Amino acid sequence: MNFLWTEDTGAGFHFWNLLNLYAFDGSLNVESKQSNQGILDAVRELTPNIDDHYYIAFDIVYDNMDVVNKYLELMELSSKHPG
Repeated sequence: MNFLWTEDTGAGFHFWNLLNLYAFDGSLNVESKQSNQGILDAVRELTPNIDDHYYIAFDIVYDNMDVVNKYLELMELSSKHPG
C-alpha cells in the first residue's frame, strides 16, 4: 500500500487529498499526522511491510531551527528503513 503522510489539517489536508485524486488516481492513502512532531512519532512507531511505501509531506523552513531539527531527525529515522 502507498501512504502519504502530511502534517497538514484543514485546507492543506484537502489539498493533498485532491492531489492524490487528480495526480495519482486516488492510489495513495492520505493521512494527517497533525504536526511535524506527529510525523516523527509515527515514523518512530513504524513497522513497514515489504510492499508499503511512505511519502512524507514535511514542512521545512530553514530559518526555523525547531523545524530544521525535526527534519534532521526525520532523515535519521528514515535511514533505519532503507528503501
